[in-house]
Amino acid sequence: FQMEPLMAYITVVPELEYNGYRCPGHPEVFTITVNPTPVVDPSPSYMVCDNHSVWIEPFHSPVTGGTNSFLWFNDNPLIGLSMAGIGDIPPFVALNPGTEPEEATIEVLPQFEHQGRICHGNTEYFTITVSPPGQVDQPADLVADPGESVPGVTFTSIYPEGFTQYYWSN
Repeated sequence: FQMEPLMAYITVVPELEYNGYRCPGHPEVFTITVNPTPVVDPSPSYMVCDNHSVWIEPFHSPVTGGTNSFLWFNDNPLIGLSMAGIGDIPPFVALNPGTEPEEATIEVLPQFEHQGRICHGNTEYFTITVSPPGQVDQPADLVADPGESVPGVTFTSIYPEGFTQYYWSN
């Protein structure tokens, strides 16, 4: 795997032959540069809660000798993140007012610039899943006479997925 630009220095020496005489000219030198294929280190997938701040790790490339940059695209802006950007993903507040997890696939396209030439690498993908906030259906109020046994209360939620745990205090 090529990690930096490769350069070949080519020297050209001209020689003119005329009527049996050879006359060398002045050498000219030029370079051929082959830029590396840009890469971005894989990002982990994220699971976050509604209305919480999200910080995505900065993108990184092991390629050196030029300028690395990253284009990213979000297929689900409902999670609170814009549809596209350049560079690292800025912190944002995750959104999911619904009742099921909201998932976004993030596509990251690495670029490498050297000597005015921009090369594109292979796309990496990761997901951000935003879980809805915890919710409990309103239990009915209970009234009991002194000495009467109070029935247990079963808590319920509108969420069809996941497991809702209930904490209560008296």
